[in-house]
Amino acid sequence: MIINKISIITNLSLLGVTTRIILQKMKGVDVMNKILEELKIKAPTLANNIGLDYQRIFDIQSGKTKKVSGEVANAILSAYPRFNITWILTGKGDMIKNNQQIGNISDSSVVGANVNGNGNQITHTDFTEMIELQKGYQDLLKKKDEHISELLHVITKLTNK
Repeated sequence: MIINKISIITNLSLLGVTTRIILQKMKGVDVMNKILEELKIKAPTLANNIGLDYQRIFDIQSGKTKKVSGEVANAILSAYPRFNITWILTGKGDMIKNNQQIGNISDSSVVGANVNGNGNQITHTDFTEMIELQKGYQDLLKKKDEHISELLHVITKLTNK
């Protein structure tokens, strides 16, 4: 049986109150299966389309590999850029990217054309994906801060009793 939740239970017995904080955590197998379902393809086809060995996908599906690696996520995004990298890596947030434009930079022909490093160019899509990734990390940090505050509140109540 696979458990998709991490539960933290604190019993405030002196107050007669039980506080339960449940953090959802999607496993790599769940992420991979949702991707395949969204694309309406099988794992061997995905592996072929993203240029990886089928065994890498199979290991995620079987649970041998617990989460989707950065390499696999980047390969998926190269072939299917509509997916949200934060969701692929963490299972949190929206599966499909939100296509909001940020300021006027999305219309700029300069992005990608003049950004060079060691002979590599950053394309407009790469730049957009980096911004989306940064937004995802900001959201994750905000949620983590909220969880920490909740836990600190519970700990404070426990230590004051």
